[in-house]
Amino acid sequence: MWWWAGFGLVLFGNKKSSIGIAYADYFNPLPLQTITLIVAVIGFCLRLYLNNGIVGDEQFSETAVKPFYDGYLSELKEWSAIEPVVTEKVRRKQFKRALYAYLSLVAGASVHKVTGMSQEAKLRARMNLLDREVDTGSEDEDDRGMQSEEI
Repeated sequence: MWWWAGFGLVLFGNKKSSIGIAYADYFNPLPLQTITLIVAVIGFCLRLYLNNGIVGDEQFSETAVKPFYDGYLSELKEWSAIEPVVTEKVRRKQFKRALYAYLSLVAGASVHKVTGMSQEAKLRARMNLLDREVDTGSEDEDDRGMQSEEI
């Protein structure tokens, strides 16, 4: 996913002195709050840009992103609770992916209002997670061939 580029740079850009390395125990698995903050930052930037096609002058602040952050965090916690063991493995893999910076830009990103998951969507997500094999033993393998659907 394209946001790994910025995330990887922030967490791991200074190699051994980076917070992602120094405090790896706090970021692996990638905390839901960290994922939510990343999405809130991206959403904030996209909303500024989409306002008449120019970047606005609104400053990034807690007030500016709190409603989006709170809604997304709530939904992310709900998703994580569907299959905690599997979703933790997914978040560990996300951390590893950011660490190794196998990054690519995704065209056509957009911001959507968080509306929640229907019961049907939760059931589909649960079935998807149950069928998913998350092999933490393959973390040392080269992930460059993975597609976005595998994230």
